[in-house]
Amino acid sequence: MTRTAQNLDLILFGWVDALRRRDPDLIADRLAPDIVWQGLRRDLVCPNRAAVLHNIAAGGPVRERVTGIEVAAVDDHRVLLGVQLPGVTEFFGETLEGEMFDVFTINEGVIVRIDEFKARDDALAFARSSPPSSPATDGQNANEAPVSRGPRVERVVPILNVSDIHASFGWFEKLGWDKGFEWKADASDDAPGFGAVETGSCEIFLCRDGQGSRGKGANHSTFGPDGDETSDKGVWMSIWVGDVDTIHQRCVSEGLDITHPPTDEPWGVREFHVRHPDGHVFRISTNL
Repeated sequence: MTRTAQNLDLILFGWVDALRRRDPDLIADRLAPDIVWQGLRRDLVCPNRAAVLHNIAAGGPVRERVTGIEVAAVDDHRVLLGVQLPGVTEFFGETLEGEMFDVFTINEGVIVRIDEFKARDDALAFARSSPPSSPATDGQNANEAPVSRGPRVERVVPILNVSDIHASFGWFEKLGWDKGFEWKADASDDAPGFGAVETGSCEIFLCRDGQGSRGKGANHSTFGPDGDETSDKGVWMSIWVGDVDTIHQRCVSEGLDITHPPTDEPWGVREFHVRHPDGHVFRISTNL
């Protein structure tokens, strides 16, 4: 059997079957430990094998809408998988036209990267314009080989304009975050002008009276029939967690401003919204 045929079998009888059955064990040994599954947006990413396996096991209503698939070899290292999703017009906030496409990069029978696209032409253009992946490339990670989307980004940290750094430390502590640091431009200043909160490997910077906008709206809801997504003048941010309802209960017990209750959304996410006193809205989410 040729390498191309082996790759097609891997996607059709391995990957597709694992998704269909929600059984990550069917494909786990064919995924590189540092595999990256890049979704339709930069922030939609599974950065390693554990995250990919979790996504497979989680399933979701969108996968249940699949009515047809296309599997085609692009070259000896890449396979295109297209799925037909009649009636599906949105996925994680991205508009769709009833279909979605993944480009799989495969080295020696192991999937090292997956890149997702809305349109078949975009997927093929990416696959054909990216350099071929090779395990023999010196100093290069296999999952980085097909990337041609710009310079490598090591880290992204959002910055929120807040009215009071110490008060924001207290608010984030109620959400379960920790104080990272605080900084004064002058030791004689009464209060810090900059700081950070953190949880795990995630961090948010806080700037007093600068670096962005702020402002709490008069609205009480951010989604739903009476929801207003424009009144708040702060930043909207998605925070992905393992258990939305536990964090929601914590926010309620701490008296935080809930502007949207835990809801199973049609784009395959369960989420609720909590609002910072300066009008920053956090979408606390998990995949269904």
